[in-house]
Amino acid sequence: MMQGAVLNQPMGYSYLEAKYEGLSRRLPRLPLGDFPTPISKLDERLWIKRDDFTHIVYGGNKLRKLEYLLGDANVRGCDGVVTFGGVGSNHALATALHSRNVDLDCTCVLMRQRMTDFVETTLQRHQRNATALVAWPDNRAGRVAQMRGLRDAMPQSLAVLPLGGTSPLGSIGYVNAAFELAAQWREATPPERIYVAAGTMGTAAGLAVGLDLLGWPTRVIAVRVTAKSQVNRRAMDKLCAKISRRLHQADGTIAYRPTAAQRVDIRDSFFGDDYAHATAESIAAVAHAKQAWSLPLETTYTGKAMACLLDDLRTTQSQSPWLFWHTYNGRPAGYRPALNDDYSAFLSLCSSD
Repeated sequence: MMQGAVLNQPMGYSYLEAKYEGLSRRLPRLPLGDFPTPISKLDERLWIKRDDFTHIVYGGNKLRKLEYLLGDANVRGCDGVVTFGGVGSNHALATALHSRNVDLDCTCVLMRQRMTDFVETTLQRHQRNATALVAWPDNRAGRVAQMRGLRDAMPQSLAVLPLGGTSPLGSIGYVNAAFELAAQWREATPPERIYVAAGTMGTAAGLAVGLDLLGWPTRVIAVRVTAKSQVNRRAMDKLCAKISRRLHQADGTIAYRPTAAQRVDIRDSFFGDDYAHATAESIAAVAHAKQAWSLPLETTYTGKAMACLLDDLRTTQSQSPWLFWHTYNGRPAGYRPALNDDYSAFLSLCSSD
């Protein structure tokens, strides 16, 4: 049963701003996505929120963050943006594609990562988009020089977008998403748990702050898919508090509530050996989702979140509804050109072990 279509709101509608009108004046946002994304029922007690469909060309969870980050760059009169990620980064590609749509130049600084099935496809889409790619230097002096060069190349100003689009500003996209979910939800009680992959924590933290504002008792199960230095209790506490403070500063009617992170449970045991390591559990979860629900997942992010959910279903006695938040792009790649030398060179940044 699909429920996303029950809300026929105009392009650019914000569920958060409908509640707190002062936000639109202080937090400029560029409408980019196809919202609301649908929710559907997978089985008797399991629901899914389809943020893989946030855009008809390239979806995923990054678009909600980019609405605020690119909106801020636009109002500041920036000529372009620079952002960061692994060679196969969903965030880097989403930023490149959607920056072009709003006439902002984009440079993606790519870092080393493990080779996955999606790396070459990602580079092919960058090539088709004519994205400016540069490699992240291995030493600090090189990084400083690179950033200075990128800044100096811009006629006016350069907006630096954080890894994964995660910042107090970008994460407000998922506060809005929590309010969107509340407008769609038709069950007698809110979901007991929301399962989501946690790479830079912006999605999980934004949801936690939004759920806190709504007064829902829902727990956010943040399944760690990156190094513990990026996803940890202390960092989650700080990020949620900063999101709440940013909202309060933009609209004083929103109470500053620094404790929203208390509703987040960080789960570490499904990470594997390294970022992008396809664990046996994530491979099995991807296969199960495809067979049981015709649901496309991948092993780096959504497969690990689903593996955690499936394990909890087997070991936890509960009849309350749970919700899986699908965060990876679900749109097909389309035409994939053979990589030329400029783009294929970035394959050397990937390791196979």
